[in-house]
Amino acid sequence: MGTAKMQQSEITIQDARLAMETDLQARSPNYYDEGRLCIVRCFICESKHGRENYGPAVASGECTHCGWPKKKISHPKATRQARIDWLLAHQTLWEGWPSGNTPREIPTRKWITIVDAMREAGLVSAKTNWRDVNLTNLIHDARRQRRMDGRKTEP
Repeated sequence: MGTAKMQQSEITIQDARLAMETDLQARSPNYYDEGRLCIVRCFICESKHGRENYGPAVASGECTHCGWPKKKISHPKATRQARIDWLLAHQTLWEGWPSGNTPREIPTRKWITIVDAMREAGLVSAKTNWRDVNLTNLIHDARRQRRMDGRKTEP
């Protein structure tokens, strides 16, 4: 088969896949507004109940998690434990982080730096605001795991 014909068949397959996925997405609670599909829950991310989309992104018609329909975003599995393991591997970044939850004690610049580094490692979405990453609890759990593992004392 010639390359032009092969490219045409690939485009047709992609168009068919997009049409099929659009049919899947076009169910409640998702809705159409002025001809545009608004994605409240993404049924590509989670087929049974749909994964809740980030509120401000609903009207865009894109899923903030997988990037549907434009692209598929592939992230490593960003579990809580993966984030804690990453923090344990990068302890110098959170050295001196306060133990309490008092907002005025938490160093904003350090918080942003850590979240940006976690974002580069694929553990935090590019669209996640730094304030939405609960570093205080993650660092608390990293400290607890370090104590349980018999790692070095408090940084």
